[in-house]
Amino acid sequence: MEKLKTLAELRAEKNISQRELAERLHTSSGSIGMYECGKRTPPLNKAIEIAKFFGIPVEQISFSSVENEQHLEKHSKGAVI
Repeated sequence: MEKLKTLAELRAEKNISQRELAERLHTSSGSIGMYECGKRTPPLNKAIEIAKFFGIPVEQISFSSVENEQHLEKHSKGAVI
């Protein structure tokens, strides 16, 4: 399985700003920023649109920040889900 990529990583690979991505996806740069830092998850239709824009399956995009993921990993060891 491929490593999940964050929205910020995908943007960096395409060398586009939050504003440019927002314009292409017909949303606000504030929404893009919220998706990147994990404060908001895009609705499914927007997540699919983002995945299509980057040419990857939606399942390969992490809509949480690296810091959030590291925090979850650190504090969920041994947790039963």
